[in-house]
Amino acid sequence: HPRTEAPHPERIHRGYRPGCQGDVVGLIAKDLLVDLPAAQAIAAERAMHQAFGELLAQLDLPGHHLWLYCEGDQVLGAIALQRDAATQRAQLGWFIVHRTVRGTGAGQMLLQAALAQADLQEQELEATLITRLDQPAPLGEAVYRKAGFAALQTQAEDLWGVPVSRTRFVRQRPAPT
Repeated sequence: HPRTEAPHPERIHRGYRPGCQGDVVGLIAKDLLVDLPAAQAIAAERAMHQAFGELLAQLDLPGHHLWLYCEGDQVLGAIALQRDAATQRAQLGWFIVHRTVRGTGAGQMLLQAALAQADLQEQELEATLITRLDQPAPLGEAVYRKAGFAALQTQAEDLWGVPVSRTRFVRQRPAPT
């Protein structure tokens, strides 16, 4: 059931929290892997755990950040910011909120935390929106556009063994004031 309660800023936590890997991967798996054959879903979830584990291992490096939206010990949302040394751009990823907090502003709070950090680092910012090909487009595109991102390209591909649509967005660094 959707919540009507406004999100609480004190529920945003920066960095690793015990159990966050399982919670974040679980949120994504429940959206992306539903109705897939078990063997395919298991392989995809295993790959997601490996990729998120790699992110967690990089959190001590400059330009790598993670924010979590939590209620008690349960993670209900996440977003990560990773610096790409080759392009000198920052990349948003792992942006997800539990369906019970969608529309409450929790996702906006996570996104604003990441955008503020990217602006401090004075980097252009890229984001990728991933949707299963057989599912309707998520609300994420409107969220990114509202935050100043422009869609660059959309392509179909295979991610973690799942056919998906990947839309790449870019946000130019705001001009100094």
